[in-house]
Amino acid sequence: MDIVDELKKKVRVQKEESMRRLLFSKELII
Repeated sequence: MDIVDELKKKVRVQKEESMRRLLFSKELII
């Protein structure tokens, strides 16, 4: 595994997590 690939994967996962949290919090507010 390339280090750059690992970093990219981590960043992508973090973005997906933050997106999920945003959607979830919006659902809670509504």
